[in-house]
Formats: sequence, structure tokens, C-alpha cells
Amino acid sequence: MATTIIRKLGEFKDLVFTVDLSLYGKTDADIEDIFFSVKVSETDNDDSVLLKKYSNGGIVFTSNAANNVLTVNVSWSNTEYDTVCVNQTYLAGLFVKFTGDPVADENVNQTFNLKIIQDFLRDN
Repeated sequence: MATTIIRKLGEFKDLVFTVDLSLYGKTDADIEDIFFSVKVSETDNDDSVLLKKYSNGGIVFTSNAANNVLTVNVSWSNTEYDTVCVNQTYLAGLFVKFTGDPVADENVNQTFNLKIIQDFLRDN
């Protein structure tokens, strides 16, 4: 069962994920790009709701070389909610593309459900 991420409409804090690169036999030096995609259906375009990429600054990461684990921060500003509906559940996933691979690796341990809930303060 997928984990559900609950996010209030207009929330601006980064989403934070952990990626264990040892499962891939890779290190942070092997990363070409990282993608975070939110969509209604798996068959929708990658950017149908929200698409963030490491290559364009929407994602940053830090690496713990001792255990080969990344902490991945996905930025999502309070002004980037035009494409979402309150109380709708979306599909979300974080995928790494390694140097030399033709596409991102989708053999991940987990994808997510993402639900946007109503914020309380309307004029703040």
C-alpha cells in the first residue's frame, strides 16, 4: 500500500525523501538527474500536475557517503498550486536517472499518493 503525503494548499516547505543508492550499486557521482512527478493517472504526461527536476533546480540533494544514502529535497512554493484540486488524491513518484542510462530508473521501492487539503487562512 502506498504512503499518502498530505499537503495543505499553499504549503511552501520542501518535500523530503531518502534514497538508498546502495540498492542500485551507485553513488551520488552517478546521478544525472532526479525527477519528482505528480499526476492523476500513471498514463498522464509527467508534467500534467507537477514535475520537478534536479537538472533545473527544482530538486537538491545531500549525500551521506558513509552509507550511500541521499536526502532529496523537492521544492514546492506556495504559488505552485494552480494545477491541483483540493481533496483530490494524486499519484507521485521520485525517480533517479543515472549517467549512461537512457531513462530514469523506475524500479523504486515506493510511489506515493498525494492529497492536497484546504488551508485555513485565506488572506495570509
